Amino acid sequence: MYRSWASYEAKISYVTKILGKTLSQETKAFPLMLHYNYNSVIKPRCELIKDKVKKFELYEVLPLTDE
Repeated sequence: MYRSWASYEAKISYVTKILGKTLSQETKAFPLMLHYNYNSVIKPRCELIKDKVKKFELYEVLPLTDE
């Protein structure tokens, strides 16, 4: 599946600037998050959980269903 460079930048910017997380090749979520849609998966799920849970791991949140 083709993803644009802008899509990658939006995902990385959101995770690092808004969520305050660091990303590296060692981070379990880094390669995984690039496969998910920013507008329909990453942002909505993270926005819901960030207000409820102070510290969470992206690799645990992203694969969950919308329920």
